[in-house]
Amino acid sequence: MKLVIFDQDLRINDNIALYAAIKQSNLDGEPIAAIYIFDEINKRARGGASKWFLHHILESLQQNLQQKIGCKLNFMIGDSLDILNDIADNLVIKEIYLNQNFDPKAQNLIHNIDKFAQKKDIKTYIHEANLLFESGSILNGSNQYFKVFTPFWKKCLLSEEKISKPLPILTLKKSYLDSKAQDYFAKNSLNLNSLNLLPKISWDEVMQKTWQFSEDDILKNFDDFIAKKISNYKQSRDFPGLKSTSKLSPYLHFGVISVRYIFEKVRIFQKSHDQLHNKDINHFLSEIGWREFSYNLLHNHPDLLTKNFNTKFNKFPWYKNDDILARWQKGQTGYPIVDAGMRELYATGWMHNRVRMVVGSFLVKDLLIDWRQGEEWFWDCLVDADPASNSASWQWIAGSGADAAPYFRIFNPTLQSQRFDPKGIYLRKWVPEIAKLSDKLIHEPSQANMFELKEAGIELGKDYPHPIINHSKARDMAMMAYKSLG
Repeated sequence: MKLVIFDQDLRINDNIALYAAIKQSNLDGEPIAAIYIFDEINKRARGGASKWFLHHILESLQQNLQQKIGCKLNFMIGDSLDILNDIADNLVIKEIYLNQNFDPKAQNLIHNIDKFAQKKDIKTYIHEANLLFESGSILNGSNQYFKVFTPFWKKCLLSEEKISKPLPILTLKKSYLDSKAQDYFAKNSLNLNSLNLLPKISWDEVMQKTWQFSEDDILKNFDDFIAKKISNYKQSRDFPGLKSTSKLSPYLHFGVISVRYIFEKVRIFQKSHDQLHNKDINHFLSEIGWREFSYNLLHNHPDLLTKNFNTKFNKFPWYKNDDILARWQKGQTGYPIVDAGMRELYATGWMHNRVRMVVGSFLVKDLLIDWRQGEEWFWDCLVDADPASNSASWQWIAGSGADAAPYFRIFNPTLQSQRFDPKGIYLRKWVPEIAKLSDKLIHEPSQANMFELKEAGIELGKDYPHPIINHSKARDMAMMAYKSLG
């Protein structure tokens, strides 16, 4: 029997491990058992939003495997090594197929699975299916890893002929297991609901309306994005009130769509349109590049999630205040663009990228709260909570990361709001209590006079909070804190 272990590769299209297992099965006649192990012992525990998203993706994958491949997906929960040991004790496993996962804990688990398999005389085939390039393969002229994004991505593009083509879906010729294996999995596999991924208290109503989970629908939506939105991507992506981004991040994180598929589709579009939209397409691809760069950093710095890349920031005088942190988390800071972003995050499990930078800068540079507390909140609330992108982006914002924004680059939340949501479309959607303010005042309700507030039906401090801090003074404090590092 061949065992296929699913993890961050929850798709049937261009799934290298699945493809390799089916191809070999169709040659040698050995049946396949597919499993997903929900393991929070050997991996970082997922946040609530991520678990919710995972449930629905697994549900779709289960249907796809059964209908299009001819293979059942078995769900298990607990210590992966204990589960695999039990399977090996009861059934004859000849080969294990799985794809890489670059979370440091998951990497360690894969290493231990490989060691376990060697002891049991089981062949393991570990594939790299979630990046364009093998981790650690993009090196500079000194044969060292890149610490700056632009030259890293330039080297990637110069090497793009090394990117493998997406693989098609294969169907199993022999889809059944023997009676012993069938009995084992009937007894030991769980119903998806038994993984307890869904919330016990219903807070996911808006999320249900926000996301789709069918792999076919996701691929179609991406095709539509290329056809209708990518040609104006560079400019429109910065405006949160417009539906101009791809929203691919959660699907990339869970491996529902292949990054190789994305890259190839974009390149095909670019060539067929005489490269008219180069700046937009290149900008979109650079977002894929940032993901690759983040994993490049995580591969070389496994503690990127918890430790400053730039150790100079180890002495930064962070301010700890749970009440202030809670106001940021709940979208009650008195800065509409910050509050809109935090409310969008909580309601949908996602936040527009421009707004992520604004709320991140506000937390670490206006409120002087440690970036790790922001990363933890995002980890719990994001459906695309990704160890590499999340930690690299927070460190970029804080100034402590590789190729980070200079610390003195402190976003003015009001100016960001005025520039990128001039009509207040985004603000009115997520901060409805200030919706009746004019386009000018909605960015800064504290500047409205008593008559303007009354006309808009707002009492500051009651219907909407006063600003939690004065941005100008906060900026001065942040600069003083930074200079104290020497």
